[in-house]
Amino acid sequence: MFLKGKDYLSIWEVAHRWAGVAPDSTSENSLPEEVQYYIQKIVEGYWNSTLRVRRSNGGRIPRESAPLFFFNLNIWQKHLEKCFFDNVYDKSKLNNYYINRSELFRMCESEDLDPPDFWKRPKSQSDQEVKANSTHRPQNEVHDRLVCQAIAKTYWDIDPKIHPAHMAKSRAINLYANGKHYKDESTIKNWITEVDPLKGQRKAGRPKDVDYLIDLENGVLSPKIIQNE
Repeated sequence: MFLKGKDYLSIWEVAHRWAGVAPDSTSENSLPEEVQYYIQKIVEGYWNSTLRVRRSNGGRIPRESAPLFFFNLNIWQKHLEKCFFDNVYDKSKLNNYYINRSELFRMCESEDLDPPDFWKRPKSQSDQEVKANSTHRPQNEVHDRLVCQAIAKTYWDIDPKIHPAHMAKSRAINLYANGKHYKDESTIKNWITEVDPLKGQRKAGRPKDVDYLIDLENGVLSPKIIQNE
């Protein structure tokens, strides 16, 4: 088949492996709910024109608006229509409709959807060398989150008024919890908010710039504390 390869997989296989289920272990009448969910997300992407679907020979299944007589001839689209609107999961069809890895990941990014781990590209040798030569970066995101929360707890023990938005930009978190490596600021803020002692009590909106008992840029005590000692 033209599209058989690591960059193209069938809708059936992607949805199953995305859910952690073996593609050959189910049938049309025994699909786990999570598998159905991912099939629906993929077909929804096609229906919203954010994800292209192709046949095994590489031919793209049209999604553009077309006259009724032409639509009726587009049997591939009719199958996807039944899947999307009527929850009809035809294994033989979904096993022969293919999607591209990069296109799926772009769709996931635009919809803030976690992409399938199994389809992530292996890190290049240069990426591995950078990681090996890093003296501060923990091995994975779990460590980053724990270090981030530990720093936040320590700072909040001294001054619970520190706003999470300001805490997320502190030098300690950027340096030791690798905050600067996360382009999405909400990731760090969400980790911090989990251990915020004033969670639910802070005013909504952008926080004002105020002086805290800790200098967040240098990680040292504010002169106010030193003077009072």
